[in-house]
Amino acid sequence: MESRRLGRTQLNVCAAGVHASWRERDVDDARKTLTAAMERGVDVVIVDPAFERALEKIVGEVVRDLRLRDKAQIVTRVGAPEHPRAVQARVEESLRATKLEVLPFAVVEWDDRTFYEKLWPETRAALERLVREGKVLRWGIAPRPDSAMGTSEAIFELVVLPYSVLARGAEAIFASAKRHDAGVVITQPLEHGLLGGAWNRDTVFKDWRRETYKELAPHLAKIEKLRPLATRETDDLAELALRFAFGREEASVVAPSIRTRDQLETLVRAADGRRLSESLLQRVDEETGVVS
Repeated sequence: MESRRLGRTQLNVCAAGVHASWRERDVDDARKTLTAAMERGVDVVIVDPAFERALEKIVGEVVRDLRLRDKAQIVTRVGAPEHPRAVQARVEESLRATKLEVLPFAVVEWDDRTFYEKLWPETRAALERLVREGKVLRWGIAPRPDSAMGTSEAIFELVVLPYSVLARGAEAIFASAKRHDAGVVITQPLEHGLLGGAWNRDTVFKDWRRETYKELAPHLAKIEKLRPLATRETDDLAELALRFAFGREEASVVAPSIRTRDQLETLVRAADGRRLSESLLQRVDEETGVVS
């Protein structure tokens, strides 16, 4: 798989990452897949304890079992920096759960309004203190699509943001991250599974997607427009979507949520460094309605 530079951290990492956002029922399969992924060279893993607290423990166990403490770049989301004490508490909870001596990356949720909050200077001082104390090695942000100001803060060396062929509203953030040489990790390149190609009119969700995708027809219509393009230069729709995300030059890592070996193989295939042709990208733009 291709390696890329992670912004000004000067780290070289595998371009393929994993977003650990599994539900409890998927944990056993996901653990096996994460182990296989890291054995294949994946070293960036995003974990969100607010999504499922047990995930941190699993990620920590896999890293220790494979003896990858010095190589693995675990990216832990610790929520919004609404108060210094809250951020510190979340960091310490994550250290206990993963049993790691230090969090390689801790990521705070960012809204530009936070930039003007009177608590921000105090919070920034707390983030710097956690680095000095050896609890966090580096900080990053997960900004709202319309909130690019945080990337100018020197303390943030990493930007984590959702982006896909169907959801591209992050151009200002990409531009700012490039200007400040921040590493960029793309999440949700498969749109929570929509671009995986397996959904149909009979699909029934038993998690949060039941509300988000209550009316499936409009979403499936978008997929049907892309499906004929998926076999031109790729094996399937998922590979097309992943290669589209890998094509962003600003992206250091593309980290979908995967839980099966087949999904891992698709990720590995898409991370080989081959880009989609300009003619295919133009057709994708036409079908997704972003033609200039």
